[in-house]
Amino acid sequence: MGLIKKARLHALFLTLKTIRLDLIQKSALPGLCLCSLLFGMGLHNPALAQLPAPDVITETNASDWGVAAVDGIIAHEDNTSLFHEGSASIRVVATGGFDTRAWTPLLRNAGWDMSDVILVRLWIYAKNPNTFGFQNNSPWIRLGSSDSDYIELRPTSELLNLARDTWLEMQVPVNGDDVWIKSEVGTPDLSHINFFEIHADTWEFGFEYSLDGLAFLTVLDGPFERDDLELYDTWQ
Repeated sequence: MGLIKKARLHALFLTLKTIRLDLIQKSALPGLCLCSLLFGMGLHNPALAQLPAPDVITETNASDWGVAAVDGIIAHEDNTSLFHEGSASIRVVATGGFDTRAWTPLLRNAGWDMSDVILVRLWIYAKNPNTFGFQNNSPWIRLGSSDSDYIELRPTSELLNLARDTWLEMQVPVNGDDVWIKSEVGTPDLSHINFFEIHADTWEFGFEYSLDGLAFLTVLDGPFERDDLELYDTWQ
């Protein structure tokens, strides 16, 4: 159980000790009950979904991903022959030569509260037969409240070329840094993120990649490597 949840439960216990049942019954607000108190303390909020555990969304979960491309054909599947964590990854195959994207959940309705998230961690393995590989500073990711309200994080170099024929771990600070440039479109709300989306573009045409170990990490998930601690200091 996390420290935040423990603190909230302790606060709830202390609060309930001081509440007199007759005050609840005589309240001027009809329908006031224990569930109202729980909701008010933030212990139950049906509008927000709990963050998925690390690797859950990339572990035999292709049915809850969507893909799209500007041109060509794009497809995805659970990849049980190539993975970094667990027993599968998400494989995306594209025949086109322009922007492609993959997102989760499929309906873009996650409702995640990412207010405390400091890092998005992801393993990626790419195959690209083209001479110059990827372009437009691939990959870039989006954390979206809606299609017109999202945070975009884009590397300052062709990072995805480093993942050709090998697994590459990407640790993306939600607030950006010298490697990942943060921009915002519309008015995204980190307390209500509805989808994670990853984009890639290539010279010429045709490529594929596999995603694994996707995780949304808070400071409570540490300790992190030294670079991540420095990112956290910047985020603070």
